[in-house]
Amino acid sequence: MKIHLTLFFSLSLSILAAAVAAAFDPIRLPTAGYPVVDINGNDLFAGSEYYMSADVSGKARGQGVSLEKLNLTAPCPNDVVQLRSLDLGDPLVFTPAEKNYLVIPSTFQTISFTGAEECADKVTWKVEHDDQIGQQLVKAGEAVENVSNLFKIELVEWSLKAYKLTYCPRYEDNCYNVGRYYDRATRTMRLALTNTTDTLIVFKKK
Repeated sequence: MKIHLTLFFSLSLSILAAAVAAAFDPIRLPTAGYPVVDINGNDLFAGSEYYMSADVSGKARGQGVSLEKLNLTAPCPNDVVQLRSLDLGDPLVFTPAEKNYLVIPSTFQTISFTGAEECADKVTWKVEHDDQIGQQLVKAGEAVENVSNLFKIELVEWSLKAYKLTYCPRYEDNCYNVGRYYDRATRTMRLALTNTTDTLIVFKKK
């Protein structure tokens, strides 16, 4: 009987200790207004530089996005390309439409490249229709108030720290996923709007 009581009290103390430990080391779950996080679980800060990668293995070892000049006659690079190699591409900064020092899911964001050596004032993301290929493409250009800040980051899979980008045109009820389009003419994977497939992305601090 004494042995049984000893085992019972030992088990009770173990359960109590585990409960106390859990109270002081809670599992971090997403809630309304919870910030976007990078692959290490750290909050994304507005104005800080991050790589955006389609490698959702947890390492973000490549498949970043890059600012390219696919039209050699264009005065500045203005094409947003999804890389397929172990290259993280060019870093991005996020600027919330509503002033906030954190990047919050499902809120409007302006997305811009950093570190551009030429045309540094024309690196903000926007969407333009390309008549030649018939696609709504993500492009880079000058920031325009109340036009550039129409992108949102939406949580898709918390366990992977994985998100998707959407674009929500002003005065429309619908948002469109930002997916990928293979441009055969330039042999590049370009970011484009779609209403079907999701392209999962993660973020990595520069």
